[in-house]
Amino acid sequence: MAKLLYVKNAFQLVLEVPRTSLSGAAKAIAQRLRRSVSPGLERMSGFRIMAQIDGQLEPLDRHAKGTLERAVMSATRARVMSRGGGDELWLIGRRALGTIVLGRRLSRAAKPGPAGSLSPELSRLLVRMSKPQGGDVFLDPFAGSGALCRARAEWPARRVIGVDLYAEPRFDSPRARAPIEFLREDALELPSVESGSASVVATDPPWGEFESFAGSAQEFYAAMAASFRRVLDPRTGRLVLLVSRKMEQLVADELIRAGFEGPRLVPVLVNGHPATVLNACPAEARDDGG
Repeated sequence: MAKLLYVKNAFQLVLEVPRTSLSGAAKAIAQRLRRSVSPGLERMSGFRIMAQIDGQLEPLDRHAKGTLERAVMSATRARVMSRGGGDELWLIGRRALGTIVLGRRLSRAAKPGPAGSLSPELSRLLVRMSKPQGGDVFLDPFAGSGALCRARAEWPARRVIGVDLYAEPRFDSPRARAPIEFLREDALELPSVESGSASVVATDPPWGEFESFAGSAQEFYAAMAASFRRVLDPRTGRLVLLVSRKMEQLVADELIRAGFEGPRLVPVLVNGHPATVLNACPAEARDDGG
């Protein structure tokens, strides 16, 4: 069943406990795991724990989550992989059930590319939000694995440019209709990109959850916003940013300070993590009816 491509959510039932608070259920499941190991957790080397109650993704109290993680690690010797790449263990509650279950996700859509890279589907969605045009100069200043540049190259463009200071992007794509250039430089400065020369900046900058900034998060996003504002065409430029939901207001405020029109915020989930897409343009473009 899990091998069927159209099955997105198939789970193997591991354990279930009477429905109570999410934290209470996590602790109850942890207690049962200490007594015996469920066959549903065999042959697992890495995992992360997520929760969905009545159809909504829910945060799990840090203490309760740590208790359950330690119980799983003790029972299986698997390690926690908070950004994905291992098995997914879900705490699931439904209105029609009187229990909360721990399920091991079986189905998983194949996602080419290195761990942590954007999926082709999400990359194409972000590109579509940039309203691609044949004469665009498209810029991804945090190219990473190159997923956004590969997605944009599926539409005609004048130039597609990926920038990254550390990563080694992969730009080959059988569907490419535009060549991709690569610049190894700092996204906060972009010295090789002329002011006002980019039609679109679409990128997935650091979220600040698993990376550390040289200064504060506000300083980083302020410098980023100023850099993007400089390189974007003031009349027709478009900006698409994928950021952590926790950082959306901070990033939106810095964009406005840098001279962008108040961004449109679109909530999304990225591998189960709450995120937001910010869609904006320079304030001059809005004033001109752009």
